[in-house]
Amino acid sequence: MLEQEDKEKTPSGIDDYILRVTETEEPETVRDLIILLKKRLGLSEKQIIDRILSLQDSGRLSLEDAGTSQDKPYLSSSRATWYWATMALGLATVASVITIPENDYPRVLMRYLLGSVFIMFLPGYSVLRSIFPEHMTVSGKGREVEVAERIVLAIVMSMALVPVVGLLLNYTPFGLSTNSITMSLLTLTLTFATAGAILEQRRETKGHSPAIAGSS
Repeated sequence: MLEQEDKEKTPSGIDDYILRVTETEEPETVRDLIILLKKRLGLSEKQIIDRILSLQDSGRLSLEDAGTSQDKPYLSSSRATWYWATMALGLATVASVITIPENDYPRVLMRYLLGSVFIMFLPGYSVLRSIFPEHMTVSGKGREVEVAERIVLAIVMSMALVPVVGLLLNYTPFGLSTNSITMSLLTLTLTFATAGAILEQRRETKGHSPAIAGSS
């Protein structure tokens, strides 16, 4: 095991690992590949870029301009899966609130399940996506936020937002009701999720990360 790890730390071992990751996980851009390798190899970004460029120079890895390879708009690509999932969950929750009465057992359980995710996760998650880039790093620590940390942050953010929304609704003509809270949270969630998608598309366009055409 130790021998295998030592081998992967040599230039040839790193090159083989880069090609293996490229073939098996198919990252769409060099940026995606760098993020994967930084997590697993513990190398600096410069070291990884040097090895990728070396592979390109030797013809073992083919890169091409992102503008020619990523023809799909951001919202039509796999990178926007989070956005459509957020939209779908939000709309499904509203539909369940409107169509499933409280006494309709067991269908009401689906309403409760969707409602829990809708209240405790989606608002905070959409706000986080609009504030932080897709691969958010911990300030001063040089590492990326893990999925579990993002989930916790989203829950904490949601639990802070929902009471504020309820308090504001209490002073509006709509009052505090299930429908008013649901529609307000849906509006907030979709607004911030859309803002997040627009910002991520702009970051992606500005970054001009080359796409990976393939390896040989």
